[in-house]
Amino acid sequence: MRSPNLLKKKMLPVLLIPFFLLPLMIISDAQTTQAAPRKTMVRKTGLISEHAHRKLKRIHDLLSNKDYDSALDILQKLYKTSSERPFEQAQALQTLGYLYAQKEEYAASIQYFEKALALEQLPVATTLSTMHTVAQLYVATQKYNKALKMLLDWFDYKENPSPQAYILLGTIYGELKQYKRAIEPVQHAIDISKDPKEQWLQYLLALYYDLERFQEASGVLQTLISKFPDNPVYWKQLSGIYLNLDEPDEALSVMKLAYKKGFITAATDLKNLTILLLDQGLPYQAGNIIEKALTDKKVPSSEKNWVLAANCWITAKEYEKAITSYEKAGNLAKTGENFVKQGQLYSELEDWQGAYNALAKGLAKGKLKDSGQALLMMGIVKYHLQDSKGAVEAFTQAEKHLKTRKQAKVWLAYFKDAKQDSVGF
Repeated sequence: MRSPNLLKKKMLPVLLIPFFLLPLMIISDAQTTQAAPRKTMVRKTGLISEHAHRKLKRIHDLLSNKDYDSALDILQKLYKTSSERPFEQAQALQTLGYLYAQKEEYAASIQYFEKALALEQLPVATTLSTMHTVAQLYVATQKYNKALKMLLDWFDYKENPSPQAYILLGTIYGELKQYKRAIEPVQHAIDISKDPKEQWLQYLLALYYDLERFQEASGVLQTLISKFPDNPVYWKQLSGIYLNLDEPDEALSVMKLAYKKGFITAATDLKNLTILLLDQGLPYQAGNIIEKALTDKKVPSSEKNWVLAANCWITAKEYEKAITSYEKAGNLAKTGENFVKQGQLYSELEDWQGAYNALAKGLAKGKLKDSGQALLMMGIVKYHLQDSKGAVEAFTQAEKHLKTRKQAKVWLAYFKDAKQDSVGF
């Protein structure tokens, strides 16, 4: 029988197995905050035989070289021979967990980690690290309720959790669609971090947006813009948030600044800015933006877009510019509506020949919503061009339409009286 002193020399203080960096382990847990744990974990200092220590060191080398089969063979033998030494068994189980995690066999990895934890033999630091790892493995396997339970247990014992740990907690709540609960840990992670990651702020923004808490969302976007001013997405999102908050002036200010910075380049965004300017009583600016976008081919040259430009110019009382826009819209349209509107503008300017040409194109192209009104306008235009015969013909056609019948009769009566007066004279 060995002497007690010799036996003591054969036992060594535990060497913690280095934690291997797993592919899924993107969240570290460096201590950065000052938060006291809610519970205290106590573990006795474990001892490991020199034989087991050598085996574990050999296994570590094999894992570093990704020789998983050889490492697994040694580990399984070590596990079987350590049944009466729970501390060594816990070490073997923990290392088996890491081995299977590196092989991305997460279900097996979780099983071995859980067994290692159940023995309650691992040192406190190792236990907590393993718990944190298991929580992430549960996330990787989409077992979010189990991930939540494990991570909350970990928080109970962990001193000074890192911002990344709070982000993990917020992520789990989010996956469980518990968005309100997710906000607090994510916001806390941002608050305690010296340089919060862009993805964290994006996640907090998404949470606020899903909960329709637009006021808070606007604050997050302001932070994102201050930290990442060259990202056009944040400018457009902030403008949209202000619209949801019924703050169009703020929305417009953001969009105008983004436009000056060259961030508003997509056709949809350019049209949205145009409409926003128009709604806010700035039609001239709106007209300039949409016309430039059309000219530069940043917005498709379509009937609808040229009509938008025309509406801007009409509201700005820039009738000549509106006439040009309606001309282009009319050439692209299947109906003569835009030429009729062009004729109306020419009439407003008392350019009767221009009005005649526009109305003639509109009537020829046809498919008008109100042909009677177009014919009535043509009669008035021909009257001003001193074409009495043509005017009467147009009014006679307008009389056939119910909406314009009354006005057409008035004009026809006028020409009839004028003719009689001429004969009488």
